[in-house]
Amino acid sequence: MKNYSINGANCPDKMSLFKEFSTALNFPDYFGDNWDSFEEIMFDLPNIKNLFITNFDSLLTEKQNDKEIFESIIQAINAEGIYKIYKAEMI
Repeated sequence: MKNYSINGANCPDKMSLFKEFSTALNFPDYFGDNWDSFEEIMFDLPNIKNLFITNFDSLLTEKQNDKEIFESIIQAINAEGIYKIYKAEMI
């Protein structure tokens, strides 16, 4: 299992977030660039111990609704205990 880091400053909108996460976490080819696909893959990632998101305040600044969706996904992952996702201010 491995620790990963994502820079929220590289993810001002949904599509850049999908690209950043899919590259850093090696998403499978069938990733569909939508929230449902993102959530499914995030729950199924096998080799993550911890995921650190730096510059979290810069993440998804273009649409508040996207940030709310993203936060609900990471809260669900943390609640399930699959692996831990930390916001920069939590580090």
